[in-house]
Amino acid sequence: MESLRNWLLPLTVAAFLLVWPGPQVLDGGYGGFRQEPGVVLGVAGGVSVALGLRRRMPLVALAGVAVCYGVALAVAASDAVQVFVFLGEVVAVYGVAVRTTLPVTLRAVGVLVCYEALIDFAVDGGGLSAGAGVAVTVVLYLGAVGAGRGRAHQRAARARAAAHLAGARVEARTAGVRERRRLARELHDVSAHQLTSVVVTAEAARHLAARRPELAAEALDFSARTGRETLATVQRLVTSLGTAEESDDVPLGARIEELAGGFVRLGQRVEITSVEGGTGAGAQVAEAVFGIAREALTNTLRYAPGAVVRVGVRDLGDGWLALTVDDDGGSRTDAEAGAGRRGLGSGRGMAGMRERAEAVGGTVTAG
Repeated sequence: MESLRNWLLPLTVAAFLLVWPGPQVLDGGYGGFRQEPGVVLGVAGGVSVALGLRRRMPLVALAGVAVCYGVALAVAASDAVQVFVFLGEVVAVYGVAVRTTLPVTLRAVGVLVCYEALIDFAVDGGGLSAGAGVAVTVVLYLGAVGAGRGRAHQRAARARAAAHLAGARVEARTAGVRERRRLARELHDVSAHQLTSVVVTAEAARHLAARRPELAAEALDFSARTGRETLATVQRLVTSLGTAEESDDVPLGARIEELAGGFVRLGQRVEITSVEGGTGAGAQVAEAVFGIAREALTNTLRYAPGAVVRVGVRDLGDGWLALTVDDDGGSRTDAEAGAGRRGLGSGRGMAGMRERAEAVGGTVTAG
């Protein structure tokens, strides 16, 4: 379809030239193709071929039409043929303006005007009428340049709009993927952290039921509170999928200390070695560090209960934070006690921590 549109204009104009009897106002002696078949065929064919190249090679097309103009003047073609060639030049100038830059277009038009003026003066000689003809030609060419540049800007605006729309569609798809990953991390945190707390506390209550019933009751009460908090967290995730994560205004150090206190109440020995920075790192970085620390502490509770866990956060500058969570492994008795909790994990803990870090340009190492 594009190829047909490309050749439709030059072929249609050439067909008119071949069958046009010639208006008397242009050339009273012109009788169309019957009187000058060689000139008409040569000029019509040359201009048509040149204009057929205007979309792919606009400067070549303009040069080809200019050569046909020189040939038409050299063989003293009729005014009708010269008008046909001139219209072809206007179309070629328009094509150059649409498909090249403005400086290139102006230089091409300048060369074309000088070339035609030299041919006109050589064939017809100088004079006022020749100068007026050059002036009219310049005006018409500039009009074609203006129309072509307007078309070029329109095409560029459409291309930018199409690119923007394509980018928006890609962004919509990636935003959906990011949101699903965020929800997966949040749901994993609920199951890994809060539900693990419920299981640990319930186990403690079962062991204390016979010897220390008052502590067993306290443990069961803690499990109930944690269960209600878990339910509220899940409801908040379901009803507020599009909201930002909470606790953005609470300092990172205070959040980690509160988190460590919760694990201490569950029997884990957590030491805060250092917590510095977090305010200049940005809310997303601080949230990622907190989520990774929560997952790491949950893993120590699950796999190394009773171990001494050290948590430290250092500010590396330029918005970078370094989080370190390590433990001493605990005793053999503690390890045996944690063996029954190994099935509580979903297997997404490390993947979730890496996703959190990668989302803000960081990395996670473990082992």
